[in-house]
Amino acid sequence: MINQKRGHILPELVRFVSDPHLDAMTRSWIFDALRDISGERFGDDPRQWREWYASISGQQQSAEDHGSLLSVAWLHP
Repeated sequence: MINQKRGHILPELVRFVSDPHLDAMTRSWIFDALRDISGERFGDDPRQWREWYASISGQQQSAEDHGSLLSVAWLHP
């Protein structure tokens, strides 16, 4: 079940999972946040997260589509 208080950040997180500019630790935090917020367990597979998000949102996510890091300076409940 998706955490309703933080679910609004899912689109940004899904975009960031494929960002080649992120270091390993940041990428790990993003996957942790996705699991925590969504309740899903896709591990560290960006493709699965993008497909999952597309299926629940009706939106296609591009691997190149990654917004601004400012929008994920949240990781607190």
